[in-house]
Amino acid sequence: MDINPKIHIAPTNNRGLGLFAKQLIKKGELILVLNGREFRVENDYRNAGNDEKWFQIGDKTWLDDQNYGGFFNHSCNPNSAVFNLINLKSLKEIKSGEELTIDYDTIDW
Repeated sequence: MDINPKIHIAPTNNRGLGLFAKQLIKKGELILVLNGREFRVENDYRNAGNDEKWFQIGDKTWLDDQNYGGFFNHSCNPNSAVFNLINLKSLKEIKSGEELTIDYDTIDW
């Protein structure tokens, strides 16, 4: 993924680590472009490696990323979303200190 100086990884209150805004992110802003190595896992993905660096882009397809891949946390009222499998964009204004969240059920794969 491209590194964005507006975000960082930090502890959440109840979900381990997550992505947070360091400064204001405007509605519709492109936050990240995922670009890790793509791979398929036919069975149990947990046996394939370190899932903290993975981001699911298909039914059995994942990106192996060294930066932010496994730090997207779910929300039923998300402030960001993934479009075209690789583009993370903000759905609304995200204030400094706010966690970036996505709805896992709406990833367009």
